Amino acid sequence: MGMPLFNLFELPDHPALFGSLQAAGPARAWSLMAELARYDEPSYLENVPPEEHPDAIFERTIAFMNQAPALTGLDRDQQARRFATYGPQLQFDSTYLSLWLNDPGLLFDQVVSVTGSDHLRRAQRQGNGVLALPLHVGPSYPIGPIMAHHIPVSLVFNRMNFAAIQAIAFPSLDIEAHQLGSESTFRRALNTLRGGRAFSIFPELDPRGIDAHHRRVPFLGTTVQAPLGPVLVSRAARAPMVPVSLRSSGNGRFELEYHEPISAPQSSADDAFVLEELWLVIESTLLAGEFGEWEMWYEFDRMQPEHVGAAS
Repeated sequence: MGMPLFNLFELPDHPALFGSLQAAGPARAWSLMAELARYDEPSYLENVPPEEHPDAIFERTIAFMNQAPALTGLDRDQQARRFATYGPQLQFDSTYLSLWLNDPGLLFDQVVSVTGSDHLRRAQRQGNGVLALPLHVGPSYPIGPIMAHHIPVSLVFNRMNFAAIQAIAFPSLDIEAHQLGSESTFRRALNTLRGGRAFSIFPELDPRGIDAHHRRVPFLGTTVQAPLGPVLVSRAARAPMVPVSLRSSGNGRFELEYHEPISAPQSSADDAFVLEELWLVIESTLLAGEFGEWEMWYEFDRMQPEHVGAAS
């Protein structure tokens, strides 16, 4: 698999480069990285498999976007082309953000602005921990470490060299991670939330596939199969859910947003309603201008979208 010059998987192998970019400071590091990435792009494109070339990604993405009636009238072509280079940009932005994760003064003064902190605090005050739900929008990978500056975090990851990245990028943060499938995610979530921490899990897709813990929800003018897991954890722990998104301005500045807390279901009869409430937040975030940087377009078919015009 071809990888762009700046990527999280190889980042820990280059501590001298990491330190040099840190020494340059945010503005200069962004400029240097962008220039080097431009030089690397032809070599990267020569080495990616044909199905990962931007042209192939564009064709798949525009076909998926055409299955979402709510995107009609929006510039799907432009957004699909934006998504065609999303993978390398995700790695670039995540690498850049990793440079500053262990320095909160610099991180929040020059790189990341935060909105909705009151939403997180309101959720914390309920006393049952916080079920944090990072959305797969923009440079989503560093959301957990950024959150750890505000609340102790335990997160679940699927494919990531988390320990190596933590050692070089944020060794001082109160954050722990567990690979999906290494133990019971449900049990780990309950224990974490009972300890007053944030438990963080991506809400849009269960990489293990569709199972009995999925429900169809309205989304972008169609319906998709959505994992019910976050809602079940929320109800069992009586912990509010807080969706979190991270957006890039494109010039080395980012905005982290804690969305309004979603109250835990009172009973199983409320599960479907609360799941739809969560997916309305996801939909609103995409329609606000982020749908060209939603990682789930890579595998939208795995969410089994309902065909337009099919019976509900």
